[in-house]
Amino acid sequence: MNNNTSIYFLISDSEQDNKKNHLSKLTEEHKKILNSNLLKNAFEQVNNFDQIKKYILTPEQHETIKNSNYAVIYYNKEKSVFEKIIEMQPEENEKYIFINSNVIGFSKDVIKRIKDLLLYDGEAIVIGKTIDNRICFIGTNFIDTTLLNHIVASNNNYDKLLSRIKRDNVFYFILNNFLKIETLKDFKELYAVLSDKKSENFCTGEIHESFTNLFIEYKELLQ
Repeated sequence: MNNNTSIYFLISDSEQDNKKNHLSKLTEEHKKILNSNLLKNAFEQVNNFDQIKKYILTPEQHETIKNSNYAVIYYNKEKSVFEKIIEMQPEENEKYIFINSNVIGFSKDVIKRIKDLLLYDGEAIVIGKTIDNRICFIGTNFIDTTLLNHIVASNNNYDKLLSRIKRDNVFYFILNNFLKIETLKDFKELYAVLSDKKSENFCTGEIHESFTNLFIEYKELLQ
């Protein structure tokens, strides 16, 4: 079976994120540092997979992607990122992994596990989610307009997506307990997780140090 895999990092529209105001206690500069750290850390987890094709989908130029060696695909802000993927011509027997750029907790071993699960002999989807059922990443060994429309309609909600794909003849695997940093509560949880030595499995070196420096700026908030 073809084992070709493509990873797409999905960067959301910063203007829309700011309108939600969920991280309003962080300055704009610190939000940029937070998002940059999360994206750099995500890159680090897949850099060693030479056989994987890597792409970035973004509605705008992003400081972190300037020096990356990944192919950058821009999508219109009036459309969702998955609508842009629908417009692209998928390759036959390709495996796809879509990772939201504000996610942390997945390691090189998790990426390898996703790749292995997508070797399932039949149509399969791997869903990584937070403890409160927000989708962090999706892997699939097939792709079509119906599937991507299901993903768009679910709006990153695991329960909504599951109710849709259950109607189809699709086998699904669920991976749990990843972090998606969208709210102040998520930011506090990120602090707690990165304070644990187990986080060295998925965040180390300069990136971890940069997170630590950011947390120092908000030590009273994080108490």
